[in-house]
Amino acid sequence: MLVEYGEQHLDLGLRFKVHALMQWLHDQHLDGIRELTPGVRSLQIHYNPQVISAAQLVEQLTRGEERLRSHLNELKVPSRIVHLLILG
Repeated sequence: MLVEYGEQHLDLGLRFKVHALMQWLHDQHLDGIRELTPGVRSLQIHYNPQVISAAQLVEQLTRGEERLRSHLNELKVPSRIVHLLILG
């Protein structure tokens, strides 16, 4: 299943939204979800339809979207600073 947000252009806000949805799904430990593959404005969800139906997955995604909508401004993404030595 492919979840897409917004228009087809680079938007870091949408990237954060995809990341938040992916984290939320991961934290739910839903049976039948095999793999989550994020894109810039999309999330591909590989799932086993014998374990979780498309309708059940859409229901969970809707639940996650509603939950995240109210917390998106509070989202913090782990990051780090990397210093590179450039020799010349």
